[in-house]
Amino acid sequence: MKQHKYIINRKTYKTVKQYDHEQFDAFCAKIYTKGWEDGQRAGKIITDDIIDALRSVKGIGPSTLNNIKAALEEKLGGRKEA
Repeated sequence: MKQHKYIINRKTYKTVKQYDHEQFDAFCAKIYTKGWEDGQRAGKIITDDIIDALRSVKGIGPSTLNNIKAALEEKLGGRKEA
């Protein structure tokens, strides 16, 4: 049987149950922000790594590679990391 891993322990649950709207909003925002930051760290893809991987694909020459790199940088807002 699969066991569940709870994110919130019993003490936190009881505390949150007593929050008013403003406190609960802040609590939810904190959880959302932490999740967002974790996702950003986990999902970082370096554009240069993508370009290096594409270099090994047969049929993609320097011109096509430059076009792909320009499109990626435009889509990512000129950032090196996604």
